[in-house]
Amino acid sequence: MSLLRSRYHCLRSVMGMSCLRAMYSLASRQLPAFPETAMWPVSRNTRRLLARQLLILMLACVTVFSCTDMGAVLEPALQIRSHPSRHNEVLTDGAQIQLSFDRTMDPTSVDESFRIRESGSAVAGVLHTHNAHGQSYIFEPAEDWEPRRRYELILSGHVRDVGGGLHRVDHRRAFSFGGGAEGPLRLLESFPAAGQSVAPEAEIRLRFSEAMDAAVFERSLRIEPAAVTTSTWSPELVEVVLTPERPLTRNTIYTLRLENSLRSLDGRSLAEPVELVFVVGDDAPVPLVEELYLALDEPSVGYPVLGATLEGMSYGDVVAVRWNAPMEAGPTEAATRMEPNVPLEFLWPDTNLMLIRPRARLEPGAQYRLRLAATARSVAGLQPAAPYEQAFHTAPDLQVVTEWSSSYGAVLSQDELVPGLILSHEVLEHHDEFSVSLLFAAPFRDEAEREHLLNSVRFVSLLPSSAPRPVLYSVDWSDERRVSLGYRNLGAGTEAAPYRYLWSLSRGWGGSRYSTDELRVMLELYR
Repeated sequence: MSLLRSRYHCLRSVMGMSCLRAMYSLASRQLPAFPETAMWPVSRNTRRLLARQLLILMLACVTVFSCTDMGAVLEPALQIRSHPSRHNEVLTDGAQIQLSFDRTMDPTSVDESFRIRESGSAVAGVLHTHNAHGQSYIFEPAEDWEPRRRYELILSGHVRDVGGGLHRVDHRRAFSFGGGAEGPLRLLESFPAAGQSVAPEAEIRLRFSEAMDAAVFERSLRIEPAAVTTSTWSPELVEVVLTPERPLTRNTIYTLRLENSLRSLDGRSLAEPVELVFVVGDDAPVPLVEELYLALDEPSVGYPVLGATLEGMSYGDVVAVRWNAPMEAGPTEAATRMEPNVPLEFLWPDTNLMLIRPRARLEPGAQYRLRLAATARSVAGLQPAAPYEQAFHTAPDLQVVTEWSSSYGAVLSQDELVPGLILSHEVLEHHDEFSVSLLFAAPFRDEAEREHLLNSVRFVSLLPSSAPRPVLYSVDWSDERRVSLGYRNLGAGTEAAPYRYLWSLSRGWGGSRYSTDELRVMLELYR
């Protein structure tokens, strides 16, 4: 192959030089030196015509050779082998994922075209050469393979061998690991559960202990009375959703049966047939949002209602969504979004009530939108008839402490000032006076708001409990957002041990505007 390639490049060079000489002769209005012998009895005009035709032919050849990847044309088909060697192969624990070629390859191009995916996401790991010739590769995952999950080996795009040959490839193999499972195949979970009542439009969901053979499943499934269903499998082939083509008959008892012929991809079967009996009733309502309101994020007092709408929501509030039917947490949470995108945390005091807690601070005075998609699902398997959404504006002034500092300690930023937590903060106090400075997110515009703030400040003696408490003696507002509080008269004690205090702002210190939960900072004051 290398000899063929070298001859090809030599031919290109010779033809290129011939074309250049012919073009030079034509430009100087001279002809190539054709000998006038008995074998060339032609006129000068004829020779000129032949020379021009030869020049055109040479230019065409050079163009074809220059614009064609000769290496790609002449290279024979690339042979690829892999382990797994066949589609949907079940590998044993410890098996290596290998890739090999019939020639030495450029490792960079192979690495760029190779990937392993699981449920649409790339599996992290390293692909490295396995032999000195660069023809064999092994993939080492960053984490252990998960048993009974469906993976896919993909080599797609273009790869190049060390000789420069370019090859288009599309090699794919789905595989899973048996996981060393012992015992028979098992049905782990089902909806409906045995004896459960569902709506006529409900889907049937089954989850197995390992990846299944979908074709064998269809032959092993029986539903009585007869119902025609469409099967939709998860990427890992461990969960299937059966969707009836027509609603099931109301007030009817159905039996779903899985025969012993059912098989997993690893060849395991059920220890005994599975029977699932359920009832199709007429009392399962279509999910509907009955109430959506603001509640105070205070579990100890039962999340008291703040308002019938979300208007004026701020950090520290939760959104309460009350449904008319018990809901499945997973699908309902997945159907819930707050836009602009805000990470959410969900709480379920009961199956009809979903509490939504933003996990990030909401921008003050901004518009947000809460969306509940129609993909939410009740425990009866029903989905809302339409999506639900509500737009709202947050509180215009989000009053939080953005910075806390003392005259003898380090500055605490807003990231450290987590509401409701005790923050350890030492102050080495060598005098009878010290100060605490606070910077707020929003201004205090009048004297009443400032007075309310000062009345919310607390000093509690922790160690010893009889330690004298500091006395506030000065208040200095440098502007509407920053205040410095001066304290003195720490008592006449002479102990070398520190006095430990808890300095805090009690709930509601922001006055009429919203403020964060109680802020607490621990102080250690040395005499």
